[in-house]
Parts: sequence; structure tokens; C-alpha cells
Amino acid sequence: MQRVNIVGDDFLKSDTSIKYDIIVANPPFSKNQDVTHVLRMYEHLKDGGRLVAIMSPHWQHSQDKKSQQFRDFLQSVSGQVNEIDEGAFAESGTNIKTYFVVIDKKPKPVQKQPEQIEVITLF
Repeated sequence: MQRVNIVGDDFLKSDTSIKYDIIVANPPFSKNQDVTHVLRMYEHLKDGGRLVAIMSPHWQHSQDKKSQQFRDFLQSVSGQVNEIDEGAFAESGTNIKTYFVVIDKKPKPVQKQPEQIEVITLF
């Protein structure tokens, strides 16, 4: 793949000034770590970039503050939540139901430069 730089990085420890066009991840699920990772990954995403992450179902139904805030966050960024069938990762040793979340980070509006006006004065 040309023009692709695959980076294995711990987003929780990395400098958020480093930005990526595309982030694809399968973060750890225990203790809602997937939520923490996805939120941090979003900070690393370039404007106009895409984040895709496999996540546990926990945050969808839990009433803890972190899960509620994550649901609000997903709604605010128009995140898409897609179900992956239970057992889809059986060959990898897990049968739990999972989801993949897709977040497209909107590009910032371009500041329009004022048009140049040419003026001529005649005497």
C-alpha cells in the first residue's frame, strides 16, 4: 500500500499534536477502556478524517457517567454504530457481541478571505 504509514501506538500515552487521516482500532474492552481509547483517538484524528473502532456493547446500556457521556459524544459527532454478530470473532477466542463505530470528523469551515477590490481613481 503506497502512501500508507501503519503506526502501532498507545493513544493514551501519545502526543495529541500528531494527527492521522484514518484510525482503525480494536481497543481493550475491560473497565470501559474502549470508550477511553476512542475518545483519545478522536483527539488524534485530522479534520475530515475517519475513525473506525470495534467496541463492546457495555457503553450502550450502562448508566455510568462515562457511558452516558460517550453516547452524548457519539450523537454530537454523528457517529455510526453497527452491530457485529455474536460469535463473529470465535476463531480468535471470543464469542461476545461487538459493535464497530464509525466517526467522520467534520472538516473545520474554511475561513473565506475577503475578495480583493481594485479601485481606480480618475481626476
